[in-house]
Amino acid sequence: MAGTWTLRVPMYQLSAGTMEVRLYDQTAGAALATLSSTAVGTYVDASFYSYQTGSVTAPASVANVLLEVRVTSGSRPVVVGHSTVVKA
Repeated sequence: MAGTWTLRVPMYQLSAGTMEVRLYDQTAGAALATLSSTAVGTYVDASFYSYQTGSVTAPASVANVLLEVRVTSGSRPVVVGHSTVVKA
């Protein structure tokens, strides 16, 4: 996985607030990339108001990654769609 990638995550909350999605390197115990959003939608909203993208530079030692969703302010309900990591 070493190299530069683009992380793409469709995400929003059901009420006002801020949420973060981190691509977490389980080997090093650190975030490779962090995306945030303040977009608001509904459970059945198919448009995914906020489709966030960000660059990821992964070292050769990366073996296992985990996508972590956190609400940093506001209400807890969030919607996260199919997330992808694409070679840049």
